[in-house]
Amino acid sequence: MIAPQPIGYTIKETAFWKIVILLGATSVFIFANLYSFQPILPVLAKEFNVSSTYISLTFSFSIIGMIIGLNIFGSLSDRLGRKNFILLSLFLSSLLLVLIASTNSLPFILVLRFFQGMVTGALPASALAYLNEEIDKQDQKFAIAFYIAANAVGGSLGRVMSGVITHYYSWHTALYIFGALGLLTATIMLFLLPKSNHFSPSKGSILSTFSGIGFHLKNPVLRRYFLIGLIIQLAYTGIWTYLPFHLSSAPFFLSTGAISSFFLALMLGIPSAPIVSLLTNRFKLSFVLISMLILLGLGTLLTIFNNLLLITIGLALLSFAMFAAHSLAAALINLHAESYKGTASSLYFVAYYIGVAIGSTLFAPIWHVFGWYAVVGIAAALPISYAIVLKLMDDQ
Repeated sequence: MIAPQPIGYTIKETAFWKIVILLGATSVFIFANLYSFQPILPVLAKEFNVSSTYISLTFSFSIIGMIIGLNIFGSLSDRLGRKNFILLSLFLSSLLLVLIASTNSLPFILVLRFFQGMVTGALPASALAYLNEEIDKQDQKFAIAFYIAANAVGGSLGRVMSGVITHYYSWHTALYIFGALGLLTATIMLFLLPKSNHFSPSKGSILSTFSGIGFHLKNPVLRRYFLIGLIIQLAYTGIWTYLPFHLSSAPFFLSTGAISSFFLALMLGIPSAPIVSLLTNRFKLSFVLISMLILLGLGTLLTIFNNLLLITIGLALLSFAMFAAHSLAAALINLHAESYKGTASSLYFVAYYIGVAIGSTLFAPIWHVFGWYAVVGIAAALPISYAIVLKLMDDQ
């Protein structure tokens, strides 16, 4: 019997590695650009003489823009192709970061961060749909795991380096460097990223393309996975956004440079996706997913102690578990979405980044009124509670 021919590039082909590495590099720089603000929020709050609640809007505005961009560009990529939106996302995001670095007006920074988030939204849905179409199904799990790992590298690089550069120079210098590197990467991508060979544009009007949103929201299985994105980022972002404020106050009083080193714990997200991919070959996928949600909650709980070692271990565990759950959910979305794949990926990331927006803004009054213990308690309860819900649903 003749084995079926692969549809798309396989792991043995050069084009496979070119796609995976280039999309990984794009992911690194676009998420470095996005998250570079997180460790320098206390510095910005002091420089502009505003509260932590107000300065957190520089992060929240970018996420709100990203949610809008995900809805717009995910659906448009289903009609117009993936590559152009991937390039557009990195180029404009980096250019806007250079503009942000050039100003000292906080209102203008908020406006620019909104638009930076909007164009950033073109990447996640387009990239995952591109991998789904151009990579053979046998190797898609690895390709998606690599892409998710690059997200972790970008998030870690942006947070750590922006904190260190700000400590020794200024936040303007940090953003200039990230913006310039992003523009350079976008130029390289323009010439090297292979065009889409298996893209088939959605038929009908633009309105019919956007109807794919309603189509996916009616699917109870997809809704379950969409909600995972919301839950994990709500907990994850709540911790990471207010960690710099916690560590810069009593009893720690750490500097911006010292605080930025804690963001190295994000690097534990890099091996999480491939490790979880191996685990799903031995254990039921739902069991692995539920386990990662519980681990996320337990890691979060460790950050409640006034012990820097326990905080570091907790941050490492929650980073590993978050990216593991994220890669599983993203892969499941691609698997269960039979059409409008770009729209399905967009909806998942919309839920994911709604969690980021809520975690970065709505935790602010909790931090101000009740402090770090309340932030940690709520952030830990969310993934553990949802793990219990998923377990009960599986047992039915």
